[in-house]
Amino acid sequence: VGGQSVTGYSGDYASVMSLKLKEKYGNDFVSLFLIGTCGDVNHVNPDINQPITNFKIIGAKLAEYFENSADDAKPLTEGGVQSVKEYLRVPRRDATPDVNRERLSELTSAKSLMRARNMLYYISKKEPEYTDLAVQCIKIGDTLIACLPGEIYTAFGKRIKKESPFKHTIVVENCNTYCGYIPTKEAFNPERDELYETSLCYHSCHVPEAGDMITDKALELANKIKNK
Repeated sequence: VGGQSVTGYSGDYASVMSLKLKEKYGNDFVSLFLIGTCGDVNHVNPDINQPITNFKIIGAKLAEYFENSADDAKPLTEGGVQSVKEYLRVPRRDATPDVNRERLSELTSAKSLMRARNMLYYISKKEPEYTDLAVQCIKIGDTLIACLPGEIYTAFGKRIKKESPFKHTIVVENCNTYCGYIPTKEAFNPERDELYETSLCYHSCHVPEAGDMITDKALELANKIKNK
């Protein structure tokens, strides 16, 4: 961090939240942290070489929000708990050597070197033309938890919340199956050649329509589970 070589892992703001809640409720208290759709969000600028400290502020704020909300918590009296999960077959992007040899010739800036390396690795892996991605919906009373694969863009989470048949909807990413970034179709703009999230690599390799396909499936399952 801040110019230092880091070889370990950090719990980031979620661990700060957990520690704050343990201070209030005791060491046996276990907090469950679920991250929302944030494939195009970062709470720091990774290109700036400076110490990262705002995770402490974020974690403390989350703990404070939980403590305030806990006072209004009510027991679940109806609706029950249900879960449904289905696999969605999502095509991978074209990666034939001829297409990508031409594509690689267009990558000329220094930042494009990583993209070129990732693309060559993707070609060498010779994966199937599709991936089976798990999409899951969990109903807890009048609350829906939509569980999506990969690091998905915020627009998809907003759409699920808007069109959900439930009173409360929580959308969670990186569930069940990891598949890299899931950007919007608009993000696949040829003029934004160095956009990290759309860079073709081993995991982030699905067609631009993948996000809409996943969102449609999540809403389908939400409606299926609503009256179960």
